[in-house]
Amino acid sequence: RTTTALTVVNSGEKAYVLPAKATALVNHRIHPKESVATVLERDKRIINDSRVKLEALDACEPSPVSLVRHPAYETIRDCVLSIFPDASVAPGLFVAASDSKHFWNLTPQIYRFNPVSLHVSETDMFHGFNERIQVDNHAQLVAFFQKFHRMQSERPAVKSTSSDLSTPLLS
Repeated sequence: RTTTALTVVNSGEKAYVLPAKATALVNHRIHPKESVATVLERDKRIINDSRVKLEALDACEPSPVSLVRHPAYETIRDCVLSIFPDASVAPGLFVAASDSKHFWNLTPQIYRFNPVSLHVSETDMFHGFNERIQVDNHAQLVAFFQKFHRMQSERPAVKSTSSDLSTPLLS
């Protein structure tokens, strides 16, 4: 589902004085079945106050969903299993914004994947102070991408077809 986070709120300047104006920034991570327009409509319906003005800032439609029955995904799966033999490989939904939006017109298959193994205690480092990964994780990441590029270059070229552009069913 689409997630919502109230990230910035600004209003009054003095104690005991009601503010004349308030602003808020809300971050939505939009599920692929929705759009910026449907999320704004839901916000308007929930707020239900004509005095509140909504404006989309830096809005971006949700990213396309890449196919799991595609040679590029198979290369990722095969490479993961060769480096992390005990891993289970399964697709997941990535609803955060990423630089992949700059490649949407280049290819319909974009996989957002970082081959690192983290302990739950390490996950709080993301998007925070002192963001980092362990040296051995970095080494595995480099080894993964070296192997991935080698494996992908050895696979026969895939000619893009209309089935590459179809979106899989989402639950």
